[in-house]
Amino acid sequence: MNKPNENNLFLFLDLIKEHRDVFLLSIIVPSLAGLIYALIATSLFRADVIMISNQEEGESLVNLSKQYSGLAAMAGIAIGGGAGVVDKTDRSLAILTSRSFIEEFVQGQDIRKHLFSSLWDTKQNRWKEGEPTAAQTYKLLISNVVNVDVDRRTNLITLSVTWEDPVLAAQWANQIVKGINKKIREQEISEYQKSINFIQAQLGASKATSASLDAVMFNLIEELTKKIMIANVREEYAFKIIDPAVVPDQKYAPSKRNIVIISFIIGLFISVFSITIITIVKKIISDYRIHTD
Repeated sequence: MNKPNENNLFLFLDLIKEHRDVFLLSIIVPSLAGLIYALIATSLFRADVIMISNQEEGESLVNLSKQYSGLAAMAGIAIGGGAGVVDKTDRSLAILTSRSFIEEFVQGQDIRKHLFSSLWDTKQNRWKEGEPTAAQTYKLLISNVVNVDVDRRTNLITLSVTWEDPVLAAQWANQIVKGINKKIREQEISEYQKSINFIQAQLGASKATSASLDAVMFNLIEELTKKIMIANVREEYAFKIIDPAVVPDQKYAPSKRNIVIISFIIGLFISVFSITIITIVKKIISDYRIHTD
């Protein structure tokens, strides 16, 4: 005795034989469309820079600030000291993906014409219908080109650039890291120098300070001066590169095989759905005629 599931299977196979034209057409069309897309789709390449936070030197200044924050507060100096290495890393990552830094990078490297190549007239060396805005450029880069992944277990940071030109992908990835290191280094040198100027002004204005408080201020100036020296001589200031980006020799996307497989599966679902709908409609029409005759 046949099981109900087996009966349903044989029934459906009979329906496929009956509507084999619909079945084959529903599979062939999506599969063919997927194959054509896979052949003409632009190949994308991904270049990765593996790096790690390189801002541990701030701990000595933080510890000193915590140790003498009470004495410094007596002179009206807000030292702070609550920010650790993790906070500085998160801050650096936030700057890396910020709109202002991305726009500086785009303008400095003159890559907007590559990002919007369809809008750029190479013969006339100008935009066809107006230059894309900074907002459009930022959205394209952050959504489709640049990606930052942080492994909290190992503290490794991977910056990836995905683009159709493998050489440009590697160049942009390395240049982004170089640019963010330069930007953060310059920002912190400026902040340290402002702190030194402020403390020196406090020393000159406060004549009734104690010897211990003066020692705190001089120690802070010494630590800040060391920080400036470190920043000036270290190019990999915010992020230390573990593995720089190299020109990828294999494409990252799209996968032609996956596209064809997915297209075939979609076609299979369409064929089953179409045959089911046709069968239901025929049954409804048949029942209607029986009841009206």
